[in-house]
Amino acid sequence: MITSFVAPDASPACTGRWDLFFPPDGEQEAARAVRARRAKRLCAACPLAADCLAWAVEHSEAGTWGGFTEDERRLARRREADRARYRVQGRRAA
Repeated sequence: MITSFVAPDASPACTGRWDLFFPPDGEQEAARAVRARRAKRLCAACPLAADCLAWAVEHSEAGTWGGFTEDERRLARRREADRARYRVQGRRAA
């Protein structure tokens, strides 16, 4: 899904398979789960998955990037924000 930079020794595993990475309008939950699993399998074998994930997080992209769905990335961001808030609050109480 990486389109803004070129890796000299690798190409993304998702090339030509955009249909797996973005849900069509009105997609049912069961179909979405199947599509996301297929996308994640491609990501798992991709040499650029970490870069792809970083791009998606930095740019708040929709769809599956770097092996994580949009919902999974949102949850990870929320958890990280909670951990950061907890660390700050813990220092204030000390």
